[in-house]
Amino acid sequence: MLSIIGTRAIKRSTVFSSGIIALAGGASIAKCQQQESSHRYNGNSLFVPTLEASVRAMRLARTAFLIVLDYELGKISVLQEGGKEEVELALLEKELEEKERKLKKAQIEYASSKSEENLEMTPEDRKVLKVKQKHRMQDAANDLAKAEEKLTSMEVVSTKSKLHRKAARRLLDLCRQNGGVYIKVGQHLANLDYLIPGEYIEVLSSLYDEAPQSDYNDVCRVIEEELNGKVDELFDNFVPAPIASASLAQV
Repeated sequence: MLSIIGTRAIKRSTVFSSGIIALAGGASIAKCQQQESSHRYNGNSLFVPTLEASVRAMRLARTAFLIVLDYELGKISVLQEGGKEEVELALLEKELEEKERKLKKAQIEYASSKSEENLEMTPEDRKVLKVKQKHRMQDAANDLAKAEEKLTSMEVVSTKSKLHRKAARRLLDLCRQNGGVYIKVGQHLANLDYLIPGEYIEVLSSLYDEAPQSDYNDVCRVIEEELNGKVDELFDNFVPAPIASASLAQV
């Protein structure tokens, strides 16, 4: 039973990572089509963009293989350990839900001071009751905070969390190496906090602040191909170092 719980969690993670890789595959196709269209009208050979697309596809395939392999090895590890870690996490989550219910109940009791039962009490008794209800609410809030802290600390070191973080770093490396649309896909994934594990959100969010910069010579080559002229001839002033870079452009 313990093993089944753990392996199911890892299996869901494997399916999830496969979906992300499929999305990245779409980005690879889009990137290739973008490069082909940019070379279609200038008579240049498609050899270079085709070679670059092949390299990106190889990186994608390698990353997909390694991520799936990591999750499969994690599944074996959970089976060997008997799934105790996953069961402990499940118990902590149930405990957290129970403490949330207690806090909600204490808040309702504290807020419902005008009930018929309370109105029959003397002002002094109502005051004493209010203090007791406030203390119960505060104790329930403290217990909930401790349970959340305990669950968070355990999740950080859990096998599943380590696997998510490792896979997220592989995706981050893939996005940075392939660039372009891959950066955009990674940034989009970093916004899906309602859908994907927090480890992916935390790791991929770095793509917003650390987008790679295009080489100055590549920038000049693109400008010359698109505008049919040298950079020095087209612009009075052109600063080589970009002020900022994003997923698909830089300024």
